[in-house]
Amino acid sequence: TMARRRARPPMIGRVLTAYRQKYDITMRDLAREVGISAATICRVEAGCAVPERTFLRLVLWLFDDGKERDDG
Repeated sequence: TMARRRARPPMIGRVLTAYRQKYDITMRDLAREVGISAATICRVEAGCAVPERTFLRLVLWLFDDGKERDDG
């Protein structure tokens, strides 16, 4: 069997933190929007490795759903 891949891109954690601060949302709220746990958001923001599937889910969310938030 193929081992599960894990992604550890520290940049995504910084992007998520900046996004949450800009829009004043909690980890729990962001997790709910993305469809993952708040603990996972915490791990990503801390720079921990996450499953590649989770990383891709976050990236897709940032480039799709995340951009719909009002900048005002």
